[in-house]
Amino acid sequence: MNESMGNDMKKSIRFRWSVCSGKGWSICVGNRWSICSETGGQFKLKSGGQFHRFFQYTNLKTGEVTIFEDHDEKLDAVQHDTLEIRTMDCIDCHNRPSHNYQAPQNFIDELISAGKIPHELADVKVVAMNVLSQDYSTTDSAMMSIKDQVNEYYSTMYPELLESKKKEIAQTIEGIQEGYGQNFFPEMGVKWTAYPNHIGHMETNGCFRCHNDRHKSESGKVITRDCNLCHNIVAQGTNDDMEISNSFNPLEFRHPVEINDEWKTKLCSECHYKLY
Repeated sequence: MNESMGNDMKKSIRFRWSVCSGKGWSICVGNRWSICSETGGQFKLKSGGQFHRFFQYTNLKTGEVTIFEDHDEKLDAVQHDTLEIRTMDCIDCHNRPSHNYQAPQNFIDELISAGKIPHELADVKVVAMNVLSQDYSTTDSAMMSIKDQVNEYYSTMYPELLESKKKEIAQTIEGIQEGYGQNFFPEMGVKWTAYPNHIGHMETNGCFRCHNDRHKSESGKVITRDCNLCHNIVAQGTNDDMEISNSFNPLEFRHPVEINDEWKTKLCSECHYKLY
């Protein structure tokens, strides 16, 4: 059995309990935060492309060095000579302390929750996502296109709502425009895909840039993607079918929608990049 590198990083543990729920599904997670300075080790890395490709782990107590390489995309000799090796720091993960450009599915949810986009208007989330999935050359053209596309959608699909829901349609246009204006800056090439937030692993690869079961040492150690490395799942399911763990054995993650074992082999972002 491959030895997981994650076990070396559980020396200092605090818990933060959170409950995420939606469409009848809830999951209660205790997130384990490890204080890396207390593990007696130091990570250095080389980046190439979308993922980190090479890790050098040094045990500061014994001096032992372990090399983890991406076995799917190994660095060649030229890359090893030219890519910089550097010590990992906070910014490798906490890369958006400000100017956090959100994915549309997230900021539209916030606008709906805040009442800036009326949740009762038919197809409102679908309309917003269709409009925001497109690229625009300027902010002005985006604002005009948002207005035109929303009006066109409701005139085509729900013509009876043009008068009875006139206020709500106008509010939807304003809400989508507000969200776009805060998260997209086309003149500068700025958007959530150009400057992704590496915290988490839903819309972007984030944590899975490293924790993807692809980085292995010659001795068989793996930088694992096991959910329970960072999260203790203590309850999950619907009100009618709630699975609860005991305090010593966290649950294995169960995807809210049946996708068999796809979640074990694919990254979350492969679907959730545009899933809403």
